[in-house]
Amino acid sequence: MKPYFPILVLTLVVGIIMAALHHFQTLGAYPGFAWLSYAFCSLLTLLVAGLTQLSYSMSNAGKSVVFMLGAIGLRFFFSLLFIITYIFLAKPTNARFILPFFVLYALYSGIETYFMAKKR
Repeated sequence: MKPYFPILVLTLVVGIIMAALHHFQTLGAYPGFAWLSYAFCSLLTLLVAGLTQLSYSMSNAGKSVVFMLGAIGLRFFFSLLFIITYIFLAKPTNARFILPFFVLYALYSGIETYFMAKKR
């Protein structure tokens, strides 16, 4: 539980901020997509953190690095897939729908980088 604490704190803080923005109707033109992005980024970051923890148990440092880079690649691939799927299903009329996703992606990428860079 302790290794995941920063991720859980970030998720809670971001959720509270998003709820406040939603309450004051300042979450954007596509609040549903913002909430989907929040859930997606949260779950994907937990998955990548789990894979990172698994890579720490590997005896070969080279394999560990490849494993972590693969997890980052999967994160990027699934993020693109998420956006493309939303575009095809919801057909948003304004390109600004993607802004909440980019903000969340940057936040969770930062915490993920911290999680990977800290000592085992």
